[in-house]
Amino acid sequence: MTVLRRGYLADERASGAVMHVCLLLLIPLLVLGATSMESAVLGERMAANFEDRGRAFSAAEAALERAEAWLRSQEYLPIATNTGEGRVWMHGVLDAKFSVTAPWWRDPDANLSWWAAHGTAVVSDASAAVPARYIIEQYRFVTEQESIGVRTGQVQPVLAIHRITALGVGRRATTRIRLQSTFLRPYEK
Repeated sequence: MTVLRRGYLADERASGAVMHVCLLLLIPLLVLGATSMESAVLGERMAANFEDRGRAFSAAEAALERAEAWLRSQEYLPIATNTGEGRVWMHGVLDAKFSVTAPWWRDPDANLSWWAAHGTAVVSDASAAVPARYIIEQYRFVTEQESIGVRTGQVQPVLAIHRITALGVGRRATTRIRLQSTFLRPYEK
């Protein structure tokens, strides 16, 4: 009976050793699997952020194009005001409303609610958190004393320069892209 008992103890010790070896081999596999899952989740988040930024960029670009098309469609020079009525702001008004150290479009006070109150909405993507918006500023004029046609020597009509700032938002309100363009158009006197 003693021999059987000793054999039983030997088998029990051997199965315990196998279990310890298996656990030691499974721990690195578990860590590797957890790391792979974390990496996959991070990759998915990065892809979603990239797509959302692309949506915001497309919305801002559509707003810029809409503002340029609106300026092209105007028969006469739009009148700029200090309140933005008529879609065009006077030069320097927005900079004066915000901080002096940064341009107005970078000021944190120019948030989504400010844009909703002062910008012109453009719906380009129904999945966006808020519609894209644009603001047109009358930047400056090139008068006939400053503008002479190349190779013709003829005086050109008055050229108006407008700065267009557009804000595009992705599916999340925190994904924002601001774009700017300078638009030049001649107007007859």
